[in-house]
Amino acid sequence: MLPDKTIKTSYSLLGIGVLILKRISVDETTSSLWEKVKKEKQVNTYEKYIQGLVLLYSINAISFSRGIISVGTIDED
Repeated sequence: MLPDKTIKTSYSLLGIGVLILKRISVDETTSSLWEKVKKEKQVNTYEKYIQGLVLLYSINAISFSRGIISVGTIDED
């Protein structure tokens, strides 16, 4: 899922992550965000969607708390 000569950047995991990140307008549930991105030809499968979320979460681009996806990290004291 990394870009190479046969996989365009927009179809790579990085490209999918960027697309998902751009679609988060406010705090979203997993299902509401899926509804926004599922028709995008780069994403189009739930597996790719989840992989994109995992990537974004692992680099702290998004946070997940109480069923809500947010851009950035949540500081928990």
